[in-house]
Amino acid sequence: MRNHRPLRCAAATIAAVAALSAGCTGNDDQRAAPTTSAGPTSAAPTTQHNTADVTFASNMIAHHRQAVEMAELAGTRASDPDVKELSEKIKQAQQPEIEQLTTWLTQWGATLPSADPSSATPSGEPAVTPTEETADPTPSEEMGSPSPSASPDGHGGNAAPSGMMSEQELRRLEDASGAEFDKLFLEMMIRHHEGAVRMATAEQQQGQHQAAKELARRIETSQQDEIAQMEALRTDD
Repeated sequence: MRNHRPLRCAAATIAAVAALSAGCTGNDDQRAAPTTSAGPTSAAPTTQHNTADVTFASNMIAHHRQAVEMAELAGTRASDPDVKELSEKIKQAQQPEIEQLTTWLTQWGATLPSADPSSATPSGEPAVTPTEETADPTPSEEMGSPSPSASPDGHGGNAAPSGMMSEQELRRLEDASGAEFDKLFLEMMIRHHEGAVRMATAEQQQGQHQAAKELARRIETSQQDEIAQMEALRTDD
């Protein structure tokens, strides 16, 4: 009988250690549990936006769609290889941006712009007052209704986004070919890009959504570079 006492003691010791370990693990789990609830809270600010963000996204979609349409014409009508290369670059850059802007509008519960460029409204530079930027959004702002106020460059509430070509100008571009097309394309796309730069600048100044403002910064930089490239091509002609 004496020979079994060490085994009983050892078994009791092992059981006590196991119980203590289980208790420590449980406490660790309880202490660690609250950290998992911080995820949604940290992600929430990325959805914050204001009227300027919605106006920027909606108008830039319409603006980019027209640029892509113009760039597609260059594939069959341009004679200058550099113009064709630039037009392809424009398409490759702006199509993904259209998709990203569309995603944001959907997330914000805003109305997506019509595929008809003539229905775009208002201009790309919304006059957002400090009150509108900082106050709690109204129901219409939450739904993404663009501000009907006039823009800094004088377009009213029913104007197309800044720098957009008219239907007559687009038809003129469609009817052109060769060197005439190259000249018209560069002239129109420079003006188109200048409008996009103004819209992007307004978003950086007035927007709230950080990712949208970062996209606006990239658009401003890339399109200013392309304007310089197109100006150089015009000089070469």
